[in-house]
Amino acid sequence: MNNIDLWLAVLQRGKKNYEVATEAKIHATNLSQLINNHYPQTIKQKQEIPNVLQRAMNELFKDRLKEVA
Repeated sequence: MNNIDLWLAVLQRGKKNYEVATEAKIHATNLSQLINNHYPQTIKQKQEIPNVLQRAMNELFKDRLKEVA
């Protein structure tokens, strides 16, 4: 599942993915992978990306619980 909150925050900021990634000191590919939930975020990423997007960390990186059948 995609991180829609992160994707929308990037769009609303009016910047390109690579611009946000550069300001957050990560590679643009990593930002794309975070948006698409291809790997978990590091603490540093959870701190830097919201600062760049001027959002709260919990707005962008909500812990999603897996359903247990």
